[in-house]
Amino acid sequence: MSQQAFVEEFDTPKHAMEHQTLQALSLSLHRANVALILFGAAEASEERKQLVRVASTHLLSGVNTLVSILALTEKLSLKVKEAIALTRMLYETLLVAAFTCVGGG
Repeated sequence: MSQQAFVEEFDTPKHAMEHQTLQALSLSLHRANVALILFGAAEASEERKQLVRVASTHLLSGVNTLVSILALTEKLSLKVKEAIALTRMLYETLLVAAFTCVGGG
């Protein structure tokens, strides 16, 4: 006999609007990553190409983390607790990508 845990989920208009905004952010970050890849392909310096690859990898990781956050928070529930830990990872990953873009190491 299988046992399943029931997690109550609910939604509010404010949550739905914020979730939609995060989805738009995810799409914008993905588009920025594609632009970054195209920019890196046009670079002449191998060192600059490597910096772009590193930044792009971090940005892609951030986008994937944001997609996971969106999946966990589609509705408000206890799953939000798991998303909180992922938001810290998202912040740190995108911060490293930004530092890589502006300063190198």
